[in-house]
Parts: sequence; C-alpha cells; structure tokens
Amino acid sequence: MDIDFLHKCALEDCTEQHQFSSAADVVKEMDQLLVTFGDIPHHGPVLLSWVLLRHTLRPDESSPVVRRIGNTALQLGVFKYLSTMLKGLGVSGNNCTASTAKMCIYGLLSFVIISFEEESLQADGVATQCSHLIDAACEVLSAPSLAEVFWEMKPNMGLGMILDSAVGMFPHKIGPLLQLLTALLSNKSTVKKVYNFLDKMSFYTQVYKHKPNDIIAKDDETLWRRQTPKLLYPLGTGQTNLWMPQGVLGQVMIGGEQGYVVRWDYSYSSWTLFTCEVEMLLHVVSTADVIAHCVRVKPILDLVHKIISTDWTVSDCLLPLTSRIYMLLQRLTSVINPPVDVIASCVNCLSVLATRMPGKVWSSLHHTGFLPFASNPLTSMAQCVSAEGMKAGNYGNLLGQLGSTQNKGLVPCVLLVLKEMLPTYHKWRYNTYGVRERMGCLILELIHAILNLSPEGEDQGSTPTLQSLCIYSLANTEAGQAVVNIMGVGVDTIDMVLAAQPSSCGSEGPGQILIQTVKLAFSVTNNVIRLKPPSDVVSPLEQALTQHGGHGSNLIVVLAKYIYHKHDPALPRLAIQLLKRLATVAPMSVYACLGNDAAAIRDAFLTRLQSKTEDMRIKVMILEFLTVAVETQPGLIELFLNLEVKDSSEGSKEFLLGEWSCLHVVLDLIDSKQQGKYWCPPCSTERPWPSSSHSGRTAGTAPSLSYAPNRFWENLTTPLFGTLTPPSDTTEPCVLETCAFVMKIIGLEIYYVVSGSLEQSLKDSLQKFSNARRYEYWSQYVKSLVCHVAEMEEEGICYFSETQMLISAWRMLLILSTSHSDVMQLSEDSTKLKLFMDVLDGTKAALTTPMSVPCLRLGSMMATLLLILLKQWRSVVATAPDILSPLSLILECALQADQQMMERTKAKIFSALISVLQIQGLNGGEISQLPQLLLSVCETVKDEALALIDNTRHMSQTGDAGEEEDSMETDSPRGPQKDKRDGVCVLALHLAKELCRTDEDGEHWVSVMRKVPVLPSVLSAVELSLRSKHNLYFTEAALHLLLTLARTPQGAAAVAGAGVIQTICLPLLSVYEVSSNGASQHIHVPEQSFSRKSQDSACWPGVYRLCMSLMESLLKTLRYNFINEALDFIGGASRTYTTVSERSANRAESGVFGRGGPHSRLPAAAVQFL
Repeated sequence: MDIDFLHKCALEDCTEQHQFSSAADVVKEMDQLLVTFGDIPHHGPVLLSWVLLRHTLRPDESSPVVRRIGNTALQLGVFKYLSTMLKGLGVSGNNCTASTAKMCIYGLLSFVIISFEEESLQADGVATQCSHLIDAACEVLSAPSLAEVFWEMKPNMGLGMILDSAVGMFPHKIGPLLQLLTALLSNKSTVKKVYNFLDKMSFYTQVYKHKPNDIIAKDDETLWRRQTPKLLYPLGTGQTNLWMPQGVLGQVMIGGEQGYVVRWDYSYSSWTLFTCEVEMLLHVVSTADVIAHCVRVKPILDLVHKIISTDWTVSDCLLPLTSRIYMLLQRLTSVINPPVDVIASCVNCLSVLATRMPGKVWSSLHHTGFLPFASNPLTSMAQCVSAEGMKAGNYGNLLGQLGSTQNKGLVPCVLLVLKEMLPTYHKWRYNTYGVRERMGCLILELIHAILNLSPEGEDQGSTPTLQSLCIYSLANTEAGQAVVNIMGVGVDTIDMVLAAQPSSCGSEGPGQILIQTVKLAFSVTNNVIRLKPPSDVVSPLEQALTQHGGHGSNLIVVLAKYIYHKHDPALPRLAIQLLKRLATVAPMSVYACLGNDAAAIRDAFLTRLQSKTEDMRIKVMILEFLTVAVETQPGLIELFLNLEVKDSSEGSKEFLLGEWSCLHVVLDLIDSKQQGKYWCPPCSTERPWPSSSHSGRTAGTAPSLSYAPNRFWENLTTPLFGTLTPPSDTTEPCVLETCAFVMKIIGLEIYYVVSGSLEQSLKDSLQKFSNARRYEYWSQYVKSLVCHVAEMEEEGICYFSETQMLISAWRMLLILSTSHSDVMQLSEDSTKLKLFMDVLDGTKAALTTPMSVPCLRLGSMMATLLLILLKQWRSVVATAPDILSPLSLILECALQADQQMMERTKAKIFSALISVLQIQGLNGGEISQLPQLLLSVCETVKDEALALIDNTRHMSQTGDAGEEEDSMETDSPRGPQKDKRDGVCVLALHLAKELCRTDEDGEHWVSVMRKVPVLPSVLSAVELSLRSKHNLYFTEAALHLLLTLARTPQGAAAVAGAGVIQTICLPLLSVYEVSSNGASQHIHVPEQSFSRKSQDSACWPGVYRLCMSLMESLLKTLRYNFINEALDFIGGASRTYTTVSERSANRAESGVFGRGGPHSRLPAAAVQFL
C-alpha cells in the first residue's frame, strides 16, 4: 500500500500520483478480499491501512464496504494490538528492529490522526479506544529521536493533534496528557520543555452536571463568565490551592441535559494543581472517593518519577510533590485494600531520590511504618535471625537504594529479604512473565550492594551490621541454599532461554535477566566466603557448594561448565573466580569433582586461554585459577600440565608435555615475538603461577618442563629490559606487577636450583642483564618509585600494592646477589656502591616524610635490605661517602613517629648505625649530627629502660616470662616491652656504646648525659634485672656500655657517681645461689650454656664476669678514688668468691670444666680484679 508515499501525496495534494488512484478494478478486488478479514488481531493494522488509503484517494466516496472494514479494524482493537507489539520490542528501543518499527507506526498514526476525527476512531466507547490510541502513541514517542521530532512539529500536525486534544480536556482528564508528556521525556532538554509546558497552562477544563449559580451565560449558552472568585479544591485554609478569579470567561464545549464541558480561559501552573491533587487524595484516603483520586494521582507520580530519573537538577522544583509522598505512603498502606499501583509509583519516586540522598529518604521513611521495623532494640545476631520483636511493615522494593545508608534501622528490612523473600520468591506467581525473575535479580542486587559496603562506615557496636547479617544468613540459613540453586541453573538452561527469546529484546530480555541474576549469585557467594569469619565448623553454604547443586548435579561441574558460555564474558569469569575461591578454602579435590568431564573442561579452558580474540579478563582469571591450583589442587594442576611419562635410553623416566598441556599456552603468551598479536595486558602473560610451582607439589616437574624451550628465559626477562615511564599517576600497575613476577621467578630459580645446574639460557640472560646496566636502571627506578610514594603520601596512589610487590621482588634479587654474585653477574664494587646508595636514598625518602602506613611499609622493607647489604658488602660500604648523616636523620624522624608502628624499623636503623660505626667509624673526622645522634639514642635508652622496669615488675608479679620473638621483616604494633637480642632497647645500648667509644675525649656524651638521666635509668633496670634474673640481653648490653665508659676518667667518674656499687654489689649475689652443701647452682640458664656457648654468648656467668671486669676497669681508671667502693664490693661478694674458687679448683682437678668455659673464667676474673 505504500502508506508513507500516500501520506506524502496527501500533504502535497497530489494523490493522483499514487499507484492505486487509477486502479479501480484492483481496489474493488481488494475490498472484496479484505472484507473477509477480521478473524485474528493481526489483521487490524492491514485493515486500518486500507481504510486510510481508500479515504485518502476518494474522500467523498463512503462505501458500506469501507465502513465495514474500518469497524472491523476497531473491533479487533487495532491500537491496542499496535501498543502491545511495540511494548514487546523492549523498553530501551535502541536496536534496529525497535527503531524501524516505531518509525513506521509513527507515520501510520500521524496519518490516521489527521485523516479521521477522533470520535470516529471509537468502536466501543470513548475511554477504551482513546486509551489504546494514547498507549500506542506513547510507545512510539518513547523513541528519543521521535520525541525530538515531535517537539519541533506544529501542534495541529500528526500526533501533535493528540496532545492538543489532551490539553483541551485537562485537568478534567488528567491521565492522557501526563501519559503523553511522560513518554516524551528522553533527555535533559525534553525535561525542560515538559516542565515549562506544564508550568504555563492557559486553559482549565471542567465538567458540570448542572449549570452553576455563580456564572453569567450568553443567550446561546456558548460562553460563561464567573461572577465570584472560586477555590478549585475544597482544601483547608493555609494549604496549597488554585484560585480562579472573578470575571474569567469559559467556553462551553459540550452542553445540554447530559451536562456541560467548559474550558475556562485561566492561566495557572500544573505543578500547583498536582500538589492540590495529592492533598485531595490524602483527605479522601479513607472514603469511597479514594479510587477515583488514585486514578488521577498515579499519572502525576509516574511523571515525577520519569523527570527526576532523567534530570536530577529539577528535583528541587518538585519538592512540594516529593515531600508529600511519605505521608501518601503512610495513608495508602493503612487502608484495607491498598491501591498497589499508586504505592508502586510512590516507591519508584523514592527509589530515585534514595540514590542521591539516602540518609534523608531513610529519616523521612523511618516513621511511616512502610518498611519493616523492630519494636525492641537489636543486640545480638541470634535475635536478628530469629526475627524476634520485628514487624513486617508495608514494604516495597525500595530497600536496594537505601542499603547504602548502612543504617542499623535497615536490619529488619534486610532480614525480611533474607528470611522470607530470597528462599521463596521462585514459588510466587505473577500475571506477567518476567516479574518474578526481575524480583530475584533485585534481591541479589541489594545483597551484593550490602556486601560491598565500605567497612569504615559500619558502626562497631553490639548490634549486628547489615554486612555481618547478610554473611551469617547466607552462610547458615536457607538464603544461602537459594543462592546455590540460582548458580546451579547451568549453562545449558541459560543458552536455551537466550535461544528462545526474540532478538528484539535487547538487554532486557529474560535471558539477560537470568544471566545477571546468576552473575550476582556468583559475586555474592564469593564475597560471603571471603568475608566470613574463620571457623572450624563448615557452614551449610560451604557444604552445599562442595556437594550438590540445586538440580541434583555436582555444583563444581556446573560452575566449571560455565566456561562454555559465550554470550556474556563476565559469567564464565565470575564462575572461575568462585572456583578459585573454593579451590583455596574448601577441603576438596576439584579434579575429583569434575569426574569424566575433566578433560573436556580443561580443553575448553585452554581454548579460551589461547584465543587471540578472547576477553582479557577471562584469560587473567584462568591464569589466577591455575596459580591457586599449583598450591592447593595437585590433581587439577597435573590435569592441566598433561604430563606424559617416557622411558629414556638410560633407563630412567622423563616427562614430556602432552598436546593439551597448559604450559604450551603459557609459554606462547610470554613469547616476546608474539606480543601485540594478543588482546591481552602484560600482567596476564606473567601471572605468578610459574613461580608458585617452585614451592608447590609439582616442584621439580613444572619448572624443568617449562624451561625446556631455548628462548624461555629470553622471553621471560624481556619486560626487565624495557624502559618504563617515570613514576606518576599514569603509571600502569600491570607493568609493575609483571616485572615483579619476573624478578620473583628468577630469584626462586636461583635459590632452589644449584648454581651448577642452572640453565645456560638463564645465565646468558643474567649476563645480558648485567652488561646492559639494568641493575643500575632498576635500582634507580625503585628509588624513584619509593620517592614518588613518599611525595604522594597525603593523596595516596592507586597502585601501591603493585609498588610493594616490585620492591619486594627487587629486594629478593639483591639479597640473593650477596651470596650468588657469580651467578647474578654482580661483582663490580662500583655497581654495588651505586645500588647501596640508592637503597639508602630510598630508605631516607620513605622514613623522613610524615608517617603513613604505606611509607612505613616501604621504609621497613628498604631498611631490611639496607641492613643486609651493610653486613654483606662491608668492603664496599667502607669506601662509601658519608652514611652516618642520612642514617642519623632517618633515626631522628623514626623516633618522632608512631612508636607502636615503628618498633621494628627503629631496631633496623639502630643496627645499621652500629654496623656503619664499626665499618667506617667517623672516617677520621667529625660529623655535625653526633651531638643530636647521641641525644636521640640516650633518650631512647632512658625510655626503653623505664619501660623495661615496668614490664619486669609486671612479669615478676604474674610469673609470665613471655616468649622471645626474632623477626625483623614487618612492623607490628608494640606490645609489652620484652628483652630481645634484636630489640630496640638492646640495640640502642650497643649503639650508645659505639658512639661513646667514638667520642673518646667525651666532648659530646658528657653534656648529653647531664641533660638526659641515662645512667640512673639503666642502673635501676640492671639492678631489677639482676634481682629477678630477667632481661639477660639488656643486662649484658648495659654492662658493655658501662664498661666502655669506665675506660676513660670522665666516664668512670660518671658511672661511679651514678651508684654502680649499690646497683650491682648485692643484686649480683642472686645470680648464683649456694646450696646447703656448698654447691654453686646456676639459675634460669640451660646446662648447655656452660659448656657449649662461647664466652661472647649471652649467659648469666658472662654477666657476672662483666660485672667484675667493670669493677676492675673502674679501679684501674679511678685508682685510689675508687678504693673504698672496691673494698665494699669485695666485702659483699667475698663468700661467693671463696665458694666459686674452691668449686672451680675441685672441678679443674677432675677435668669438669672445658677450656674457656664461663665458670673457669670466674676465678681468673676475680683474681685479676683483686
């Protein structure tokens, strides 16, 4: 029929150009044919189009056959059929089918409207047919492009005539106009047009059953004039209302005994009218008029919802309407038969508002009783799960948007979803297909949002949080089983649903909703397992995951088979992620669960991994899954390795890679010649699973096989020879991660394999690495990376974890180079010095900035590396420039930072300073930092000694000696002060000793010790330690410091003046106890301490010897000035000397003492002192 051309001919008044204008025989034959149509609704559009063609070509001819065909089309509900078909195309309308169909129907409806009177399009009453015509027009105008065309056309053309007709009956018939305007809202510009259109209305249409008394009419009753002003709504004073003034003229559109339709010439804002309509509904909510008023208010709410969804900036103008929604909900939900459609429209509005201001929406909703609530305070998880004291409320689907408030008042709401809705929603029945499926998706979206809440926002009180409630319920109740059932749908069912849905459904078909629901189930389950508190008891959720799914099949197989799904790449990726999580935490064999499908599933995994067009995130997830399998799933990784055993000529067995080995794919991914042919980021080609195989159960198999290709090490080390951009905000984290993995693999290979058995290709690559000066390059880059982190400390960087990985891997290589310098090709002293100074600069940058956790972590790692290099590269450090100055600055900053977090780092800095002083001394000169360094160290010694005194007294009262910890790797919060060999207190004493030994003339330390009461604090701690026989390492270090001071006149005078005799003399007697038979018994020291430890090892006899050496040194230095104190000391310890000498002589005769043992040296030390 070529309706578009016919429409063009009609507009240009040249209908004779149409092909049917001169074909009368054909027209007659078509009339006879089409008059037989009308059995099915699909005939309606064809019949309507033929009537339109006949009317356009011969408008004067009124054939009974044509009228009969037109009536048949209307009786078939042609407009209802068109609107239904358009709705079936989907809401978005972005696909080609929907846009083409809407364009065609737009032209048809426009032609129909300008060709026929609106009354002639009615078959069974005005309400029904006009309503269907409006519905069809709204479906057409929902296309954004057609909405723009509509606003540009004249109001008396096409569909504009429908809008003009709806305006003519407004606000008597409020629905048609608002329905059309709601459909026309497509973007912000159309929102402004609709808002302004409704804000400036010129006519007000009313219907009267009888002629009012307060008007004056013309003789022909076509024009009325209002004699008195009138309030249009019977609302109370002070409320929003419309006031029609005196003298307003009204045109009578329809008049007679049936009533009057009057269009008043009155200007007003429809937004004020809408507010009055909502107020009227609030007034009549408990009366019989509520249904009629709900019919008027629902289009208003739908329009508001569409406006604020499209353009949020208009929401302030709509505040008089949106603020009344809360009271409307409270009133409507309290009636016996609530209007569910109006309540749904209210909830839709609040859902949009809640996305922008959840706190305000929640506070307003809290007192309406609409959402579930608790009548009693919730104090425990058991009370929450039992739902004790909770009221259901008049809930809706608003919870998803309010979940972001993290408000404890939402606990009853979420509990209702977990307890009543999630386990049973699949049994609900709806008139419309897809509502139940959409409900399940919304439930999981709510739970997913809660599980991804930031923990910083959770209140740490006794009441369970939303997140903990979801985790507990999903892990231990029927809600978890419901999620498992959703995951058990399987790839076959999803493919069937996708195949059955029409292609025009776009992104909102049943298949897409099912995929989204399953994806949410994967994510929710993965988060529950990740966030669930550790427990020895297996939860019901974990049991369901490792046994059977909801359809009776093994769930692990169902999860693995999602690899066959091709429609949405996120679905197999999330399934693999969940498999990875289960392989890590669940006590099961994934390989055993796969059964006969194992080989086929492996092939599918590898096919997607080696595909050049596969989604890169799936490749990354597969490699991460294999990484986990190396360490936790030996059977599964052997399946993927696909090893074949072959007997060699020498009689031994060797392994060969099978055709479907994953190593073929991985080696191909890291091949430097293949880079650029795969759509895959660098980090996915260097996953850590090859390095994991060094320590996994396949050690010795996977590494040796994977290195078989000649170019393996060349390909692997390729990223290390690239030039990276300087660290900045645009640095790619995956590049840092890739290089870290490469360094880690090289380090593990060198560590685990004997140097003589290393692959020649690896040695060649390391030689190339050295010749290309890459040690210097990476040292400089790591230093700049640390400096960048320190500079961006306040703002933070997004790739800190990758930075930490790279620094850790680089540290591993340098530590290995200290013991494998020949293999690592790092033997030049100049290169070592450059690397050492970069490490020192990096440590300084990290620890001399305002302290934060990232800088502390990096500073601790760099300090550990610095300390190891100091001890291993002593000859290089000896030739280095000034090291004491930067180390002193680092120590000063570390002492000013949070002491709990800096405990380990301070110990490393103290140890480094000791090493530097022993290696370099002062380099023959003075350093300006020496007085400040001495002051810092002495203050530390004083504080640590006082803390040790408190801790020793506490341990003496409780009898808890504690266990010694020996780790310098990470910083941890500082607990009770303990006596440790590498503790801050002991190392500070040793550093003080080295500094005092360096400052021989006492120019600096004398003045420092006058300012800081170091000696009294140390002597008090020594006295308490000797009496309680605790703090062996501290006591020995303190005596070494005192002994160093006692060798100079100033130092000896200071030690003696501090009361060293009173501190040591009597407490020293308790180190040895003399039994009744005169035997000397050593207390709190293992027996092997007497015979096997060297004299330099810490032991209480060594402490005894140091005390007497201290007395000897004081007497030798002070001479007669110390004679009285020396005699007091001899008098106090004379019995011990006699007993020890006699016992030593007897044991010497019997050969009990070994040469140089601690007991054998006691008499000698005593005699020397005397």
